[in-house]
Amino acid sequence: MRLFELFTKVADWEWNYHNSEYGIATFKIEDYYTVKIEEEAIRYYLTDPGAKRSSEFFDLAKRIEENDEPLYAIEFDISNEEDSASDSDKLSDPYGITGTGNQFLVFTTVMDIMNDYKRSYNVDWWVFSATESSRQKLYSRMAKRFSGEYVSYTSSIDGGIVYLVKA
Repeated sequence: MRLFELFTKVADWEWNYHNSEYGIATFKIEDYYTVKIEEEAIRYYLTDPGAKRSSEFFDLAKRIEENDEPLYAIEFDISNEEDSASDSDKLSDPYGITGTGNQFLVFTTVMDIMNDYKRSYNVDWWVFSATESSRQKLYSRMAKRFSGEYVSYTSSIDGGIVYLVKA
């Protein structure tokens, strides 16, 4: 099965809150997921002195800052309980791999939420990260497939890969 074919089904989701600076959406696929979108300044991603960044990253960061291109961080977590979908204490690793086999439905739903947010607000760039090697491989493949422009770098904070992807 090709990667593109895996991203055809979307779970029902809803906005809990959103404006031009911040958004929260939730959905359920066995467990409860919370997706958070927040506007960020590119300079935040320049503050990790030990990060391994390419010249392409610095060139892109300069362009984003000079052109005031809106950059939004996206993250999602999982909880076992409906009332605390954003309470990361409910699982030992709310950002980690769950092993449920629902990863493509989860990612497709998250991308649908991102696209809906982009239709409502001016989003030029998305930023997200992954620490697990299997997720890093998936995110790299997704960035190549669904965006014409992206860069990534290795963070010295947790060894994860940070992705800057054209919206």
